[in-house]
Formats: sequence, C-alpha cells, structure tokens
Amino acid sequence: MSHGTGVISVVQDVLGPLVPVFALVTQLGDVWFLLLLLSTLFLADGRVPGFHDRIDRCAVAYVVALAIGGLALTVGLKLLIAYPRPPAGAVNGGWLPGPLFDLYVGVTAAEGYGFPSGHAFGATVVYGGLALVYGDSVSRRRLLGAGVLAGIVGFSRVAIGVHHLLSVLGGFGLGVAYLALATKATDNGRQVGIAFLLAVLAGVFALFAGGYERDPVIALGMALGGRLTWQVAGDRIAAASLSARERGLLVVGGLTVIGGLFVGMEVLEPALPITFLLSAAIVATLLVLPVVADERKR
Repeated sequence: MSHGTGVISVVQDVLGPLVPVFALVTQLGDVWFLLLLLSTLFLADGRVPGFHDRIDRCAVAYVVALAIGGLALTVGLKLLIAYPRPPAGAVNGGWLPGPLFDLYVGVTAAEGYGFPSGHAFGATVVYGGLALVYGDSVSRRRLLGAGVLAGIVGFSRVAIGVHHLLSVLGGFGLGVAYLALATKATDNGRQVGIAFLLAVLAGVFALFAGGYERDPVIALGMALGGRLTWQVAGDRIAAASLSARERGLLVVGGLTVIGGLFVGMEVLEPALPITFLLSAAIVATLLVLPVVADERKR
C-alpha cells in the first residue's frame, strides 16, 4: 500500500458511514457547480440575498475567466504529468437507498489522471477570486472563509478516494499561484480582458500538452469565446443596467439557454470542431445576455 493510498484508508476508516456525505460536499468544487454559481452571479449583477454589498458584474466576469483558466491548466497538467488516481477501493455507503447509492458510486468512479486535483484548483481560484473582488477592500475573514471552503472540497476528494493527498495539495498550491499571477497581471481583477487572455494561454497550453482531445478543445473554446466577446463588447457589458425584475427574468432565461447548450454538448458529444464552437458560444452567450436584455427594453 502506497503512502497516499494509506492516507485515504485512514480517512475513510475514521469517517466510516459519513464518507458518502463528502460525495455531496465535493460537488462544491465540480465544474458544473462552479459554472452555475458564477453564471447566476453574473446574470444577477452580483447581488446575493442576505449580503449587503454586491459583486460588480465585471468582477464576476473576471472570476469566470479565472475559472476557465484554472480548468485549462488542470486539463493540461493532468494530461502532461499523467499521475494516476488511487486504485478503486471498497465502496462505502451501503446504507444509502438504491438510486442514491448508484449516484454515489458514479461520483466516486472518477476517470482520467489525478494531478493536480481539478476540484481543489477550481475551488481555490473561484472562491478565492470571489473573496478578493467582493466589497470595497480585501478582507482576511473572507479569504479565510474561501480557504476553509476550498479545504473542505479538497478533503472530500481524499475522503471519497478519488485523489491522493499529493494531488489535492498540488491543486491548492497551483490554484493559489494562478490566483496570485492573475491578481497581479489584471490590476486586482480590473482588467477582465487580460484575465481572459491568461485563460486563452492556458487553453493553448492544454491543447499542446494533451493533444487534440475533447477536454483541451473545450477549455480553449471557452477561453477564446470569453476573450473575443469581452474585447468586442466589454464596455457595453459593464454598462448594462437592469431592474430587479429584469435581473430575475435574466437569471431564469439565461440559465435555461446556457444550461441547454452545455447539456446538449455533453450529451451529444459532437465532433471536436463543433465542440469548440459550442464551448465558445456558451461563454459568449453568458457575457452578452445582460446587453441583450438592456437593449430590448429601450
């Protein structure tokens, strides 16, 4: 038994029947959840019920770019390093009812390479990025909260046995490094176009590191879609002004459209050139929806 596998065994022995709970917790760092969270925030113009301050729409777009760049780097590094995941172990959660047990098995049957943990990387840049852009100044309390949340996501990956501890720690370290680089290069997130440019560079790296495969193509497509759209319409996106009712309708309608495109791409798995165009269209559509809604009311 390797040291990394031994850590997983110890964690699972300690948690016992609670292990399946972390299959739910781990979704907080999954690509689908992070994109849903950021899309909702962007379409709602950064207004969150129960929070006094809002996150500026441009700041949310910056974190979207961080998420895409993080995804691209993760994909590229996984394919380049080819570090294996832990061997499949005993499945916990026999106490779960049938459908939930099947869902749990599906979550813990991760495929592909292990280093770095995409969940740890994504949670670090997204929650860390949101903590940095929320409010008028940087708060240590918010950063600590983001760190704790990312830490829980990373721990969940070890708990359900899909990552070695090394992969999770690597995801944290690389995520912090990428977040620091982006913060410096974009003047604390103010230069959204540069953030999307960093994502494009990360997408190019993923394509060269992993070859002409689906995941690198998706990452590069999303990055280019964001970069070109922001370059053409960034000022109009920032200036779009919507009422509370209009924002609510935009969230519902926008998530329906974007979700439909995303699910269609995942289910149909079209040829790679079409996948590239759909990936670009998903991000471009998200970014221009506030402009479309603003112009329709005039």
